[in-house]
Amino acid sequence: MDVYLTANIVIFIIFLYSEMRLARAEYTEKLLLLSFDGFRWDYLDKVETPFLDYIAGCGAKAPYINGTFITKTFPSHYTIATGLYEESHGIIGNTMYDPIFDEVFSIKARTGKEGRWWGGEPIWLTVKKQHKVSGTYFWPGSDVSIQNENANMWFNYNQNTPYEDRVNKMVSWFKGEDKIQDKPTSFNFVAMYYHEPDFSGHQHGPDSAEVEQAVKDVDRLIGYLLNKLRANNLLEVVNIIITSDHGMTKMSQDKIITLTDYVTVSDVERVPDHGPICNILPNKKDQDAKQRLYNQLKDAHPNMTVYLKEDIPDIFHYKNNRRVMPILAIADEGWVIRWNQSFMFPGNGTHGYDNRYMSMKPIFMAMGPNFKEGITVNPFKQVDIYPLMCQLLNVQPAANNGSLASVSSMLRNTPSEVHWPPLPKSEETTAQPDNDGSSEVNQPLTRTSSPIEVEQPPLPKSEETTAQPDIDISSKVNQPLPRTSSPIEVEQPISTTPMSSQAHTHGLHLVDILLKFMCSFSITLLI
Repeated sequence: MDVYLTANIVIFIIFLYSEMRLARAEYTEKLLLLSFDGFRWDYLDKVETPFLDYIAGCGAKAPYINGTFITKTFPSHYTIATGLYEESHGIIGNTMYDPIFDEVFSIKARTGKEGRWWGGEPIWLTVKKQHKVSGTYFWPGSDVSIQNENANMWFNYNQNTPYEDRVNKMVSWFKGEDKIQDKPTSFNFVAMYYHEPDFSGHQHGPDSAEVEQAVKDVDRLIGYLLNKLRANNLLEVVNIIITSDHGMTKMSQDKIITLTDYVTVSDVERVPDHGPICNILPNKKDQDAKQRLYNQLKDAHPNMTVYLKEDIPDIFHYKNNRRVMPILAIADEGWVIRWNQSFMFPGNGTHGYDNRYMSMKPIFMAMGPNFKEGITVNPFKQVDIYPLMCQLLNVQPAANNGSLASVSSMLRNTPSEVHWPPLPKSEETTAQPDNDGSSEVNQPLTRTSSPIEVEQPPLPKSEETTAQPDIDISSKVNQPLPRTSSPIEVEQPISTTPMSSQAHTHGLHLVDILLKFMCSFSITLLI
């Protein structure tokens, strides 16, 4: 081959290779996920939040995001962690009945810690399986051995643990001050959970002074976190996502629907949950019980909508799971449903309603070296957070219902060195560099070395675990809008497929390998 032709080929391939390298995504592979339970999207408008405003100003923010149905703590948090709708990951309520297991799941009981109930693959396992390091601090479900595994390090839940201690441990994880298999290891992913402002919202209602104070407290804690990251030279390295599971609405003791007022009691075998959503299992020994119950309930109360399981609207992504009972009752906003008068609903606020209510919308904001600065993105779905996290961590996502295309506009995949502006001043949030993070709090339990054999429930049909765009189902299912004067956000269809990013990533890897080979081969010819 002509030496000059070969030289030109080599130069072209080297140029092409460098351009492809620049086009490829480059991420710090350091991600902190924080959830503040029950932080409704419009709480940010109630009080001054300088540190949350700082994150939004230095990064990306959505006005709100669209949570999953039902808007409960454990189902919603597990959706964030897996990118799956509730019908697909199987946690369809904080309390639920499984007809195959013939047991009731409760987050406060033994069954809540059994891995057989938890389908899908949470992000901390996705990270760990791909030889990176994950830690969780009280994230709902992270203390359960799922697929016989936990994160590399994790804690059993203790609400009384000071938030500052949690932050200190997170910093030590990212700094590599904790040992994995007797070797100091810097973590790639950390998930943290805090119970406010949900706790105050339940007790006092979303419009209370107590909730306003809880939001101020959350902002102060964010300030402590940001100062701690900066003092330890992590703020320019770690990507941060702040979100919540659901919102909150007012509840009144005058708005309670009691099912025994309308049904024949002997037709009901089990009512595993109560509140805004109520699953009802008819008497299995009487084949006519289901239809009788439905006929008795469908028009029983003007503030309750009742569905046969097969008629639950597709947009809820809820009905395709055996733990959803044959009859589902849904209360209008502010109302709750109970089996009989022995069930009480203390407090002044609740959640769990139709996820289209604006009062149920969670917050979302993010900042870091891989997020664009000062942008507002359109509302997206809670299931989209999982593929976003996988992209930031450079790991291949497990099967999920999310869409990376819905959130990719907030990313910058080839960041230059970032220098954040000074943090807002606050005497309470001043932080000093850590000298020994391991001395701050006790080491978490690590149970992955002694796996137990558990039964994993199969995921629903493949078409249910592969994301599909939402469609207008008004011609298929009678879907009355919730009866309320409050605004309702209607989800827009998404036309992209969720796993396309994986194919793109695989393609780049193949191109990378091919270019390296061609370049090496051409240089050999030249020599």
